[in-house]
Amino acid sequence: MSQATTPTAPPRTWAESRDTRVSRVPEGLWLRCDNCGSMLYRKQLVASLSVCHECHHHFRVGAMDRVRQLADENTFEPMFDRLEPTDPLKFNDLKSYRDRIAREQQKTGRTEGIAAGSCFVKGRPAMLAVLDLSFFMGTLGSVVGETLTRTIEHATEHDLPLIVVSGSGGARMQES
Repeated sequence: MSQATTPTAPPRTWAESRDTRVSRVPEGLWLRCDNCGSMLYRKQLVASLSVCHECHHHFRVGAMDRVRQLADENTFEPMFDRLEPTDPLKFNDLKSYRDRIAREQQKTGRTEGIAAGSCFVKGRPAMLAVLDLSFFMGTLGSVVGETLTRTIEHATEHDLPLIVVSGSGGARMQES
């Protein structure tokens, strides 16, 4: 009588024989400096205002991050944020301007490329306007211009200091 043989598993490789417990580092905990390649702990980078401690490279900072850096904690009150961009020229190249705006709004969660409002800076009231390079590369459209104008007028009318953080990528050609 022949004896039934059971197939044997192939020998384990080094990777297969390692401890099966997986140690996971939470995603986004570390990042690499674009300039010098150093590994940076995200919390430390935030504490250093997004400047690499090795080479002093300045990382791009979004509008709301810049607001958090400048304004006293929980004092920023957005203003003029109900203004929406329009398409007065019905501009169309490879995509319609309306589609481009919708894509930027979905990507950033913002209606336009500026954050403006009142806040306190070191306990003193102020007006703050920060352009956002993450929205259409910081280009100036009609809403950005109108928001900036209203912020300046409000600061002037109420005799408040005005802080503007400009980071424009130029004028938005789709709005003429």
